[in-house]
Amino acid sequence: YGDVLYPLLGPWLLSFCDSHAPAASAARLAFQSVFTTEAKQADAILFGCDEVIKYLTDNLYAASPTSLSDPK
Repeated sequence: YGDVLYPLLGPWLLSFCDSHAPAASAARLAFQSVFTTEAKQADAILFGCDEVIKYLTDNLYAASPTSLSDPK
């Protein structure tokens, strides 16, 4: 599952803090339904820790409004 989980973890975990409360709640509920125990949740986060840090770093330091905007 790693090849599917790695790219999703960064956006998924970041969405826990979404300013739109229903979106943040949906992200947390989905995570809790996929990883049903606290141990499984912790394992998932530890499993993808490097990918999550890379995602956050890319979005904080490498991304720009132009690179993140829709070209349409």
